[in-house]
Amino acid sequence: MRDEGDLPNEDRVRLLQLDLMRRNPGMGEDIAHAQAERKYVQMTQNGEGPFVEFTTRLAKTFVHGHSQNHTRDTIINPDRAN
Repeated sequence: MRDEGDLPNEDRVRLLQLDLMRRNPGMGEDIAHAQAERKYVQMTQNGEGPFVEFTTRLAKTFVHGHSQNHTRDTIINPDRAN
């Protein structure tokens, strides 16, 4: 069983990068990565707690189907994802 805190920071930055790209169609991968890294630095200035909490909520949003890219319908009916 996974724990909320076991995701490495590099993966959390990548998750944030993907979310930025999802919310801003046409945003380049490099630009999104740079913004995600800036947000990481900004949020971790006083410890990693806020960043871990934020990205944990973001990951749960993706997993639970509240993302435009990953709906409950495609979880239940994977053929519709194509």
